[in-house]
Amino acid sequence: MAVLDTNSLSHYKIQTEGLHLGPYFLTLRTLDERGRPQTVASLPGIANVGSSSTFEVRYEASPRTRSELAVVASFASARADVSNAQKSGMLVGRELATTLTDLLNAAQQASYGADRRHEREEAFALKVFEEVVRFERGRHLHGVAPTVLTNDVESLERQAHRGEED
Repeated sequence: MAVLDTNSLSHYKIQTEGLHLGPYFLTLRTLDERGRPQTVASLPGIANVGSSSTFEVRYEASPRTRSELAVVASFASARADVSNAQKSGMLVGRELATTLTDLLNAAQQASYGADRRHEREEAFALKVFEEVVRFERGRHLHGVAPTVLTNDVESLERQAHRGEED
């Protein structure tokens, strides 16, 4: 648990380190100036020994503004989540793990290109990844795995869109 004393808009990065294989939840609880609970946000992850995940917190000390907690994924961390989901039994089937990993690899390879064709290829591979996860939820993806993988791909898509704006 960490206690941060702030009364303005603040951004934080939180990094989790895996100690063993399995799911976890990072929970953010904020308090108002009187110490009463204000907001709660929680995101799941899948850890393994030596794994790490990064989260961003956007906190605004205003009763009308909601604090946000978001995953900051990389292609490597998303591949690790696929692998950890499979090792923990939340992703069933080597073929599905291979398909998801191949889609991440294709998106990463396309991300190196600087033209519109590569941007479209990256976006397409990430969209297909997202659709496969959605389709396999409850079939071959269980527990927190579908949410973790969806959060990963949404983070990668946000980052790709930021790159387009630069």
